Amino acid sequence: MDERSMGRSGWDGSRSSATGLRWLFALALLVTPTAAFADDYEWLHRPFSDRSNERAIGTVSSLVDVFPDKPPAAADLAPELTLSAARNESESGQVVLIAGDEPLSINDVTVSDLRGGQRVLSSEHLEVRLVGYVDIQNPSWRSIGRRGLYPDPLMRFRPFTCPPGQARSLWVTVSVPEDASAGMYRGALTLHHDDGGEEQVPIVVRVFNFTLPEAPQFHTSYWSHFSGTYDVESEGDILDEMIRMFGSYRVSTSVAQPGDVKFYYEADGSITCDWDAMRRRLELAVESGFRTLNVGPGVQGVHGDAAIQNTRRVLDRETGEPVSSEVAASLSADDMVAAYLVPLADWLEERDLLDRAYIQIRDEEMNQQAWFTEFQPYVERMRRVEPRIALLSVLGLHPITQGWFDIYAPHTGFHNKEAYEMVRTGVSLRGEKNFPADVTASSTGGWSNASFYKYDPNDAYDGSHYTKWIPATAPTSDEPQWLEFQFEEPVELDGMALTPYGSPDQDVQWYLEGSQDGETFEPINLRVRGDSHEYAFDRNTWKAMRITWTRGDRAFVSTAHQYVPPPEPLTAGLRQVEFLGEGLPREATLPRDSIRPAKMMWEYNVDADFPGAAADNRPIEARLVAWQSWIRGLQGYLNYGGGQWALTRTERVVDPDTWVYPTSTNGSAAIVYAGPDEVLPSIRLARLRDGVDDYDYLVLMKERWPNHRLLAELRQRGLEVCRTPGTLIPNRELMGNTLGR
Repeated sequence: MDERSMGRSGWDGSRSSATGLRWLFALALLVTPTAAFADDYEWLHRPFSDRSNERAIGTVSSLVDVFPDKPPAAADLAPELTLSAARNESESGQVVLIAGDEPLSINDVTVSDLRGGQRVLSSEHLEVRLVGYVDIQNPSWRSIGRRGLYPDPLMRFRPFTCPPGQARSLWVTVSVPEDASAGMYRGALTLHHDDGGEEQVPIVVRVFNFTLPEAPQFHTSYWSHFSGTYDVESEGDILDEMIRMFGSYRVSTSVAQPGDVKFYYEADGSITCDWDAMRRRLELAVESGFRTLNVGPGVQGVHGDAAIQNTRRVLDRETGEPVSSEVAASLSADDMVAAYLVPLADWLEERDLLDRAYIQIRDEEMNQQAWFTEFQPYVERMRRVEPRIALLSVLGLHPITQGWFDIYAPHTGFHNKEAYEMVRTGVSLRGEKNFPADVTASSTGGWSNASFYKYDPNDAYDGSHYTKWIPATAPTSDEPQWLEFQFEEPVELDGMALTPYGSPDQDVQWYLEGSQDGETFEPINLRVRGDSHEYAFDRNTWKAMRITWTRGDRAFVSTAHQYVPPPEPLTAGLRQVEFLGEGLPREATLPRDSIRPAKMMWEYNVDADFPGAAADNRPIEARLVAWQSWIRGLQGYLNYGGGQWALTRTERVVDPDTWVYPTSTNGSAAIVYAGPDEVLPSIRLARLRDGVDDYDYLVLMKERWPNHRLLAELRQRGLEVCRTPGTLIPNRELMGNTLGR
């Protein structure tokens, strides 16, 4: 089949190029690709039909959430489980059991070898897990608006009973080995009832004729607090298994635990470092397939700089106790950094792992004063002592931090294509202003969970890209917020350009006022000109301007991107304000200085923006993380919740027969679960893994078929090409067909 014929059948999601029951089932399950995303999700997650008492066993996609109290109708289940994957790839689907009027009890489940002619895919490459639940009563930002049990933990199989009128599901994963032959394989999953009866579900697996790289090309880094729930000393085997488990899902997490890196004050006054425990965990991570190595010795790598440079953490070699305050004051932080980072960098370089490693410097809000007095000296020391190890920050982009970090991971909600490209290529964000002015604001401040930088009023008017003004309080009609510009000299103006942003309730309004004396302001009638962010007004001479923000109605309005009210009042603001005068160049076009380019651009998410990984988000979102990153030209994704048990005070599950696992307020702070004697993966982790694999498909497609129409569509239309299962799945199948030719 040539590219043209495959393109007609797959690239626009209109129909599938695959044959057989897979796509008959897929198209029966999924809405058309032209449907709105919210409608698509609503279709997938409504009760498939009115709940009936019909007993049934069948299959659904990995992109469907099977709620226990909303069983699908028997007619909505496919009779067989159909999967496709490249060599070195895992892919999952679900077997759904619906109890009728009577309980449905399953005593055991077995899978056969999969066969295709003389080819055999051993049953050891198939895993069956039992889907558990989390009880979410406080929905996350983009929840589907449902409170109650959500499917997410993936438990080891055990005998179970599905109560009358309810549904249970089994998560079935096939992992295709590197030496598998391409082609179709068939086998079966057998359900063994407690009365001795059996039922079979056919399994069909298609192996594409290409191989994914041993380590994924997409960087991921989830922080975890293993020691918040488990004891590292007595339960180190559980931590090791957690690392192996993350590696099998092609997702990286932090591996360091308290005490993995120890600093000693020797008798001769020198500082040495014992990082044997850290080295062993890093070796295990590499062996398990980690693409990304967070080598900061802090619990999660956050403030890894402080953990290395805090001389009060140095132990006296003779006593094993912290050194005295007098000795600590005499120690060199440079020596402490060198004691750990230099041998670490040597070890990484010898193993060709430097491109996988980073130390994170900062992840919380800060202002310019904190940067200059507290964090820039840390960065300077780390780079001065050992420049081979990449430094990462999740701070919002700002001119004062540009050039200091090797990896930038700003919050995904503030992505700016032009600014990201400038940071990547080493073009200074800061530019000149045609009309210098003193800038004040009614209120100003960073917004936690979003900006990660406490922007000053002047930030919106300093000639920079990706800076902004954020009012400290949300504007209302009674209490508007404003940003005022007092020009150094009266200026003749006839227009302005600015990029506003507001809250998801679409209720932000703004207007412009001008003053000829700098004190008395009058409204200015604006007309749109050029693009949507450029405005014209009657030419006049002004001493001051004021942009005022209000809200007509503070009531929450549900939208496709915000199903439930946010946890705090959302703010609105401005970025890149620019006044225009006839005959003067746009400030954005003025020459800019060169500055040290970043090695990589990632994004950071705390489940506040699409796509996210909260348990009550749409199922497709975790998979779309990597697709969006590829579309934006990004190489990595950072998330704060691998196993955030220490911060969320999540208790360890001790009952091995439990179905419901505890979670944080919205289920977003952990992508794995604390089981009684092991850390359990989640459905979201599996979906994230599938997206990581999709990223490899996209990279390989760009290498081999750079002008393929699917890639052109993704660059032009973004996630609209794949943001529903009805578009993503066929387009992934198209790539598999193309790469396997």
